[in-house]
Amino acid sequence: MKSANYIMSWLFFAASYVLLYGLVFAFFPEGWLWDRARQFHTGFIDEGTWNDIYMSVVLVLALLLNIIFMFLLLSVIRHVKRKRSL
Repeated sequence: MKSANYIMSWLFFAASYVLLYGLVFAFFPEGWLWDRARQFHTGFIDEGTWNDIYMSVVLVLALLLNIIFMFLLLSVIRHVKRKRSL
């Protein structure tokens, strides 16, 4: 694999992560997570701590979705290449 292919694959990985991060941030309901957090932590949560918790969840969720997306995409590409070589 040429170095240009590695660079393009990493750029695609980064771009898909940014896209998924934006989608998760736009559509992940903060109120739902707040309700779940209040079930387990009844004390006061200040705004800075809550922002850290929420953004950490959004970042990890976007990363997991990106890993799943890349795994599925690479599996399909490998399957197509294998079929084409037969």
